[in-house]
Amino acid sequence: MNRYRKSPYIDELQANRQLLDLSFLVGKTLAISGATGMIGTYLIDTLLIDEKFNIKIIALVRDVQSALDRFIKFIDDSRLVFVKTNLTEPILIEEHVDYIIHAASLTSPHDYHDHPIDTMLLNFIGNKQMLDLAVNKLARYMFVSSTEVYGQSIGALMDETYSGYLNPLDVRSAYNEGKRAGETLTICYAAEHGLDVVIPRLSRGYGPTLKDSDRKALSQFLFAASRHEPIILKSQGTQKFSYTYVSDIVSALLFLLQHGKNKEAYNVGGEETLSLLEIAQLIGKIGDVKVTIDLTPDTNMSYSKAHHALLDISKIKALGWKPRINLQQGLSQTLSVWA
Repeated sequence: MNRYRKSPYIDELQANRQLLDLSFLVGKTLAISGATGMIGTYLIDTLLIDEKFNIKIIALVRDVQSALDRFIKFIDDSRLVFVKTNLTEPILIEEHVDYIIHAASLTSPHDYHDHPIDTMLLNFIGNKQMLDLAVNKLARYMFVSSTEVYGQSIGALMDETYSGYLNPLDVRSAYNEGKRAGETLTICYAAEHGLDVVIPRLSRGYGPTLKDSDRKALSQFLFAASRHEPIILKSQGTQKFSYTYVSDIVSALLFLLQHGKNKEAYNVGGEETLSLLEIAQLIGKIGDVKVTIDLTPDTNMSYSKAHHALLDISKIKALGWKPRINLQQGLSQTLSVWA
């Protein structure tokens, strides 16, 4: 699906762009890993949708041809350059870089099950390579983390000081522990090299730039509705998580890139507290499809063991950011773009 042919998507990008103060990026160079992921894609689209905006983006990707296909609208745009890398080796970039965002990560339950080593190392070794680049370029650095670092929740809202239990002997912990280790490594680089760093901890995200390979529950609900198929829950759906529409995620990242304090972490999430079943029912209503429950175990997935993961976003709100898009709006917009 070519999202650029969908007027709801272009209209949304242009409208969101008008709301963002990106003057701090004028004439700057930004290096981004995970450029073809849900967040990286929407971020780059947001930055380039204004043809007159003077910025250079160096997108670090594993497959240049796939990246060209992903960003077909900007294939001849000199502001976007692709650099092939797998993040396991030193990153060689000749140009000066002002800001670096490490957003590359394996985030699918399928990856946690089949590729736990890569899942963990991308958040540690990959992060190290990006940090070394930041030291070399004297660039401000952002490590995109996750609320999965909090481990098991006691049910209350989790602020940035919360730390819950994680079983280090559970393969599913590869993602959580990888993010935890990545955060600590980032802070170590700040302490030892004087690097200016900031860490957003993202809630579960969704939006029209989701990739077809995404196997998270909410993503599967949306894919099913877009195909006019029944939505199938693999649990009773009592779990409650914080969710954020991708445009809000991107606005938060750009806000923190400018205003986030050095060596600080910030929760980024929406403020609604619907259960997974309620979200499935909402998507079913929007897409006019049925919702069913199938408790047959799926042995090929490593789903999150968290039952509640609700974020306290007071810290970032005090800094001046808050989410704009509620679940009804975000889910409707996603399905509208995919229609």
